Amino acid sequence: MVRAEEGYRRVIKALTDALAQGAARGTVGDLDTSDMSTEGLDQGVDIAKQHGTRTIRARHLLALVHFVWKVRRAVMQGSWDSAKSLLDTASDLLGESSALPVGCVVPHATLHEIRLLRAEASNRKIISQARTAL
Repeated sequence: MVRAEEGYRRVIKALTDALAQGAARGTVGDLDTSDMSTEGLDQGVDIAKQHGTRTIRARHLLALVHFVWKVRRAVMQGSWDSAKSLLDTASDLLGESSALPVGCVVPHATLHEIRLLRAEASNRKIISQARTAL
């Protein structure tokens, strides 16, 4: 029982820490992706695989990590259309379209990252459309 609790706490910490590192920085129109990384996310997933995700909270955090991994990879590859498509599907996972399960939260840093990337993707799309129109 104690071992299971220790494993659970380690998974929650690893996934939460993973979401807090490797994000883009800056503001819309001046986004810095040079330090963007999925390395910490990969490590969090490895720890979750090792110890398991027996609770809804752990499974939700793991789903967030997988989602953020996909979005960051798209951004790092310069595929803003793919990133925007992914970001447009995040409402349920973030608790925007319906309440999150009891005990589940989206870390503040993750919400900030998603909002920033959504705004940047929209900004880039508008700029692209304006260039095409000219």
